[in-house]
Amino acid sequence: MLFTSFFPDPEPVRSALLAWYNVAKRDLPWRRHCTPYSVWISEVMLQQTQMSRGTAYFENWMRLFPNLQSLAAASEEEVLRAWEGLGYYSRARNILKTARLLAASSSPFPDNVRDLLKLPGIGLYTASAIASIACNKDVACVDANVERVLSRLCDLDLPIRSTEGKSALAELADGFLTHGRAGEHNQAMMELGALICGKKPLCQDCPLANWCLARKHGTVLMRPVLPAPKGRVPLDLVSAIVLHENRVFLTRRPHGSVWGGLWVFPYGELREGEDMALVAARIISEAAGINASIVQEAALPGCRSIRPLAELKTAYTKYNVTTHFFLLSPALKLMADGSPEASASFCALPESPISATPFASSSPSSLSASASASSTSSTFAKASSSSEASALPPSSSSASHASATFSAAAPTSTCTMSPASAPSAMASASPTSFAASATSLDVATAIATADASDAATASVAASPSASAISPAVATASVATVNASAATADATADAAAAAHPPSSCVLPCRWASFEELADLPMPPLHKKAASLLFGKKA
Repeated sequence: MLFTSFFPDPEPVRSALLAWYNVAKRDLPWRRHCTPYSVWISEVMLQQTQMSRGTAYFENWMRLFPNLQSLAAASEEEVLRAWEGLGYYSRARNILKTARLLAASSSPFPDNVRDLLKLPGIGLYTASAIASIACNKDVACVDANVERVLSRLCDLDLPIRSTEGKSALAELADGFLTHGRAGEHNQAMMELGALICGKKPLCQDCPLANWCLARKHGTVLMRPVLPAPKGRVPLDLVSAIVLHENRVFLTRRPHGSVWGGLWVFPYGELREGEDMALVAARIISEAAGINASIVQEAALPGCRSIRPLAELKTAYTKYNVTTHFFLLSPALKLMADGSPEASASFCALPESPISATPFASSSPSSLSASASASSTSSTFAKASSSSEASALPPSSSSASHASATFSAAAPTSTCTMSPASAPSAMASASPTSFAASATSLDVATAIATADASDAATASVAASPSASAISPAVATASVATVNASAATADATADAAAAAHPPSSCVLPCRWASFEELADLPMPPLHKKAASLLFGKKA
């Protein structure tokens, strides 16, 4: 679909767009120095992120990692910590992969779409933005803002998510592009869509109003043609917070999953009809290797060892997620072999570990009121505009979880993975807990695919016949990149070497409130920690 079929002489339209942009454009930090690195970081950050939040994160990122070399030398934990709150953490991991790949090969940052598409996590839009804005290549960008502008300008009545609609938009964008000023043109189109031609368009202020066919035909609010919205599916999760001497028990999410590499409170899915306190007991017993019957005894009526802390809500893609956080006390005193020291009297142990918290003397009713208030203020209506809603957790329980030993006396120790111990643990585990775990993982696996969408886009968009980025990149060995990654990540896992390996399937540790500030965690879990300790994490 040719742009000239709508506007035989597009030059006046282009001139009006660029003239408006030169006057109305916002002063954004990545526009001051348009390097491939800065444009790349800003474009990836602004996916599913509001501009105000993206700007603050970008400036902090540039203070921490001002160039490709400093980013490549950083550990994954440092990168995830800087990304914390933006969600879709696969983006941060792919950024780090790309930085290490380019640094290891001593290759310059690619300046064309073909080579950019070969880098981890870079899709067609991001590649086009880098090539045009930073390198002034004559390539058009099509994002949601550009889709609105072109759909209304040309009164496009095709569904923009259909193959035909996508093809038409790409052709229109190419035909309207101002050659020789592609970077400026693309930014002008995106700025116009963000400031003027939004979901509630300000047609009276639009520099292209005299040419807009949708305005002429009275179809502005009908463009672009979008698919019917789908209702969100409710999903309830339970998270267990174990507190001992003002330290909390954390597990680290495995790579390749949602929240991969982040520290979390153990959690799992709540099925219909299940008692939340018993689910919390099951989750912590599976995550930490505590005898399930002992922990569940603490959740029985009349015991106060497991109590509600907060109910926090968020939205992610098609899910409305409610996470019920439970506080487990008293302290878990475990022997060196992992057996509880006081198994039968778990409920009767003193509650001293929570004496320093604001909930030490709270009644169950006051705790429920607090939870209700916090859930109201933490509800996010739209996943696309809520970075805290950007990463839905899968269950921390799994059928491969083995028994684990951890020492409450060594709160900063890290448990290391020991898959060899899994068979014996599975043999003694209850079929019920495994069935529940499998259900949780099925849901989590389906959701996790959304977290890798940008990487999948890059893979599909890349031409199979495209040549290598450069001879240096082509010959850079996977071993070299992996060695660099292992060296950079050594700091995050150093504690593991200082303690004998346990049978914990996932890395785990105890952390004080002060230590939580330096750990990458999902915002929802960090908020729960803030409610527990009575101050902002």
